[in-house]
Amino acid sequence: MKTEANILKLTEVRAALKMHKKEDLEFIVAEIYKMLPKEKKIDYNIAQLIKNPAQVKDEPKKRTNSKHLRSFEEIQTEVENFVSNAYEQNYLIPNRNVQKSDRSKWRFVVKRLYKELIPYGRKEEYRPRASGLLEKIYEVLCYSCGYQLFSAYDSFESVGIEQTDFFRSVIDIYEKFLDKDAFIKKSITLIINNYLNRYTLYSGLIIEFIECLNIPDLHYRAIEFAKQKWEEIKMVKAGKSDGGSQYEKTKKLNNLTEIIFRSYAELDEFDNAIAYFTKHQIEHEQEILLYVLIQLLMGYNKTELVLNELTKAENDKIKLRERLLKLKVFIEKNDKLPKYL
Repeated sequence: MKTEANILKLTEVRAALKMHKKEDLEFIVAEIYKMLPKEKKIDYNIAQLIKNPAQVKDEPKKRTNSKHLRSFEEIQTEVENFVSNAYEQNYLIPNRNVQKSDRSKWRFVVKRLYKELIPYGRKEEYRPRASGLLEKIYEVLCYSCGYQLFSAYDSFESVGIEQTDFFRSVIDIYEKFLDKDAFIKKSITLIINNYLNRYTLYSGLIIEFIECLNIPDLHYRAIEFAKQKWEEIKMVKAGKSDGGSQYEKTKKLNNLTEIIFRSYAELDEFDNAIAYFTKHQIEHEQEILLYVLIQLLMGYNKTELVLNELTKAENDKIKLRERLLKLKVFIEKNDKLPKYL
């Protein structure tokens, strides 16, 4: 049955493509190409995309050609005014700065500003300022997921841009001009210091970030910074201005732990990934910690490692939930992982 439920999110598309072999990817591209009408192939220059994707990636899209853009200064002024009014709740409560008729239009303002800033982010001379403005908008939308700034329950859903896509747009521009250490620090900070909307998981943001680390050295740098940050946050007493509640502190620590696990995993250093995770992941019960670890390992299709961890847990007298017991039986019987846990 063809329904909207069959539409994948961009993060799901990337994750699915990672699992396919080269010949399967060639088949997928060829089939999608055949489905596109001739006019779409011409309008979007699909031939050039297939022949030279790196070049197309950095080219401004036709519909965002510079001659149609407002001046950067005009956009910057509107972003700063929007952010200021949003934090002051001027789109939510009666005030003189934002007229009543305009308060519900904030979502259209955000979407327009987002679309206008993306092409400026492709221009070398504007990248630092464009990324900074996009980050400001992203952060205010994240903040509104924790504290009410707009009448809408979910700000990202209202704007029509997935949080993971917005996050990726911001860090993609930062990646083009920041040095590697600054990029890693900026990206990790954006992950751990912001709230999520109801459809997003921190794992989704972490995966987007990890995809940007295309050489081993960058993974090692990410691991180094995340470990340092983990120790810094651990030392801060919950309730302090820079530490937040115990819940927020634990959330940050566990997100950093996942970043480190996934970086080690991309380096194929699963022994280090598992060792760090089991020592630093904060859970109330050992069985919950095991469950989270199994989910991570299944994401990398590590059948043998999953079975090893389940067997080890049983030997350590950890009482496994029914799902984990069934998973162990399935692996022993089929020598592979099920599609879902």
